[in-house]
Amino acid sequence: MEENKNLQHVQVPNGMGHNNLEPKDQLIYMVIKSHDNPNQECWPSLQILSKESGASINTIRDSIKRLKNAGYIKTELVGRKTRYTFDPYKKFEPFSPEFIKNKNLSFTTKSYLVASQQYMYKDVEGVGKIGLSNRNLSQEINMPESTIRRCNAELVSKDYLTILKNEKKDLQTGCFTDTKIMKLKQLGQAVIWTLCDHEEQIRQNTQDISKLNERLNQQEQLIQRLLNENTELKKQQAKTDINYKF
Repeated sequence: MEENKNLQHVQVPNGMGHNNLEPKDQLIYMVIKSHDNPNQECWPSLQILSKESGASINTIRDSIKRLKNAGYIKTELVGRKTRYTFDPYKKFEPFSPEFIKNKNLSFTTKSYLVASQQYMYKDVEGVGKIGLSNRNLSQEINMPESTIRRCNAELVSKDYLTILKNEKKDLQTGCFTDTKIMKLKQLGQAVIWTLCDHEEQIRQNTQDISKLNERLNQQEQLIQRLLNENTELKKQQAKTDINYKF
């Protein structure tokens, strides 16, 4: 399967963890979808998916089964190849080709990032902030707390993550909370802010078009009023001419 050279980003639906899918399933979904073509289908082999994701073929098979059961993908055997198609979704997180190809992350940690990105505040360009405790994040993304801690440790060691300790305590554990600052641009995720800029431009264009349409409607109403007044003047002039003749 040839690489999609025009690929700008891959969309991973939000809320997959609430459908009993694990972060590794979301990573496998992302890698499969990175092969999506203009016909909204793709044909990657298990060997290619294994090479690109870093997961074993058995792990990939299990993830595909769960993704199918959860209604995110469909598969069809065509000859000796498998055809993948994707169910529609409304909200998603974008992932860049640079992030997908990043070999500086373990399979588990990259899965963690794919699953947790939707829970990051991205109000400052370049970083994503997670305020959820490891316990709460564990419940949201369907990943054990111990695994989250290991992933955080890997990200800190590779300078992708800074953990800030807060003065506020968690009501459940009594421990001080923290804020996780992910360096998303260093992870290759500048695509997030590029898309935000595009969305802002689209909103601005929509507002401009709306204003132009409003002005056009006002001009059409003015033209119609002038035409009506002109018609009325012609009628009055015709009556005046008739009276003048008599």
